[in-house]
Amino acid sequence: AIAGGDFEKALLHISAYITTLNTAERAEFQTDFCEILLDYGYYDKTLEQLATVPFASNQERRTPSLKAECLYQLQRYTEAIECTEKLINIDPYDALAWTQLAELQQKTGKWQESIDSCDYALAIDEDNRQAMNFKVYAAFNLYHDEEGLAMAREYIRKQPDDYALRLFVAEQLYDKHSYEE
Repeated sequence: AIAGGDFEKALLHISAYITTLNTAERAEFQTDFCEILLDYGYYDKTLEQLATVPFASNQERRTPSLKAECLYQLQRYTEAIECTEKLINIDPYDALAWTQLAELQQKTGKWQESIDSCDYALAIDEDNRQAMNFKVYAAFNLYHDEEGLAMAREYIRKQPDDYALRLFVAEQLYDKHSYEE
């Protein structure tokens, strides 16, 4: 029904079925339904449905993760930051959550906070490509060019086949008239 664009029909089927489930099963099933909604771009509907998912420890991480993704897609970055921080509170050693937080902080212009989040992600996983990338972007946006360049060199040493960062750094250096570099 969702694939066919009929949200109301899907909701009727779901509503009838979940009455037969216990709380943990219902939470899992509703969260699965929310993932389908998210996959098909029903971001507002996903948020509405997430609000009805009963608390169950088996869905403790998935629900805020899906909510953060919806909010990101809707460009409601400040709210997405709050959800991502909940994920970090659940598991402070989740490098992916720290990296997602760094990206959201960049979307809101919080460059130093983004660097700090990248540092946490890199402390957990020193080869985290996204965290390295975000940290370089944030450093250049804070006009910490020498620091950004040093981080970029380290990243390029670790990831020699990633040319997107090289192009970004080249643009930054060109703007500063550092043509040789």
